Amino acid sequence: MIRARAALVEARTKLVNPARGLMKASGKRLPQCAAQSVKPTLLRDPNDALAVALKPLLAAAAALTLQIRGCDRQIAGIAKLYPEVARLDQVTGVGLGDHLQSGQR
Repeated sequence: MIRARAALVEARTKLVNPARGLMKASGKRLPQCAAQSVKPTLLRDPNDALAVALKPLLAAAAALTLQIRGCDRQIAGIAKLYPEVARLDQVTGVGLGDHLQSGQR
């Protein structure tokens, strides 16, 4: 499950970065935000030709964010079965909490 989540985060990044690059190349910018917050509604002028081209990328990134959140819930549910995870969570930089947050900053 953790590797599947990592693959989803990587796929989302591979959608968001080119979208930012295309916007920058045209002299525009997406509002500054974390990848998990990127969605088609961030495009200021939805009728702009560039926005029309970017909308599918941003929609796919938003869909991946929902799937990542689902993985987070499943991982948290599995972690409750193992008391060792609670001990690891107490150490900064180790454990479930840090793992789940690292892909969403």
